[in-house]
Amino acid sequence: MRALRAAALGAVLFAIACALPHVGLFRGHIDTGIFQSYGDRTLDGRVPYRDFSLEYPPGALPAFVVPSLGPARDYDTWFSAFEVVAGIACILFVALALSVPEVPDRRLYAAVAITALAPLALGPLALHRYDLYAAAFAAGGLAALVHGRRRLGFAVLGLGTAAKIFPVVLVPLAYLHVARRVGAREARRGLLSFVVAAAVVVLPFVALAPGGVRFSVARQTGRALQLETIGSSILLGAHALGAYTPHPAFGSGSWNLTGSLPDAVAALQTALQLAAVLLVWLVFARGSRGREQLLVGSAAAVAVWVVFGKVLSPQFLLWLVPLVPLVVGRRPAKLAFPVVLVAALGLTQAVYPGRYDSLVRLDTLPIVLLLARNALLVALAAALLLRLHREGVAQEVGGEGERHQAREGVLLDGGER
Repeated sequence: MRALRAAALGAVLFAIACALPHVGLFRGHIDTGIFQSYGDRTLDGRVPYRDFSLEYPPGALPAFVVPSLGPARDYDTWFSAFEVVAGIACILFVALALSVPEVPDRRLYAAVAITALAPLALGPLALHRYDLYAAAFAAGGLAALVHGRRRLGFAVLGLGTAAKIFPVVLVPLAYLHVARRVGAREARRGLLSFVVAAAVVVLPFVALAPGGVRFSVARQTGRALQLETIGSSILLGAHALGAYTPHPAFGSGSWNLTGSLPDAVAALQTALQLAAVLLVWLVFARGSRGREQLLVGSAAAVAVWVVFGKVLSPQFLLWLVPLVPLVVGRRPAKLAFPVVLVAALGLTQAVYPGRYDSLVRLDTLPIVLLLARNALLVALAAALLLRLHREGVAQEVGGEGERHQAREGVLLDGGER
């Protein structure tokens, strides 16, 4: 009941965020035509990857197909409604993840309110891409793990990975958490649940269209350095100072920087992305691996995955919307996490879509805004990683103290008898 009350409040706030005049999420129009084409062709009986090219993972199909069930002229409205449901699911899962006795009401309601209102900072794009749908799987998997539904949690993460890949970075954290709590055997069973859930979604398409799936994977992994990434923003900053001449070009659905230097930066960022995620896993493994550290570690893992990727589309920040509020607290240091996220979302909207053409033209103002946004994201990722380390140390010290007190209690009892 505690979680449902908080989720109900969050749903009301999210509905208000959607309906606000002039600034609400339902205002404006951002093209969803490509998604409609995927949904319509699938409903016509065509097989994705075999009969038409699909650049997204198979688990994304429900987000495209369900809105196609409505009138064609209203696809955009139905797509936004689908994402509203996904946003409410994110809110519910955040409420469930924090509905434990150790979490006070003020933290629970603050996290739910932030999750509900943060998308406002990004604007209408939040309801015109399917990333809230993908984020709901990450939040749902964590909520299940927190409440001891371990295999369900792994399975939900498997479905999320089949929809948008990024939830896979949470799986090692989940494995280590479960292994610490109930043993490696149960953790291996959870890992099997993850594999089965992902395979159920992906393997039918691999069997029907192996070449199409292979082409889709190659297209995504072979993408150039996207214009909004950290490396790109640094090169654009160098251009603003007269030290570099970038060459933007459109390809694979985004504007990218082309040339030998951007290609080298893209390779470096991929290496940094993998190294940063591995660092999060190692810090988590050396800590207590308890519930609180699982929440912080999950936010940190997704943050570094987003920040250091060679592709950083504006909607990727929505993956953090249900995760960063999980670490909110009453102290200023913990309140800073969602504040920085909201500021980064706001700067993202300041660039896209209104100033994006100016960014492609290499104007100075959008470059400065992009640099500021990326600096905030780096700061957020670094702060979450530091918090993960401190949380693990604090819980480990607390656990050692409890074990020491327990041993002293046994000795005293023995002496009295």
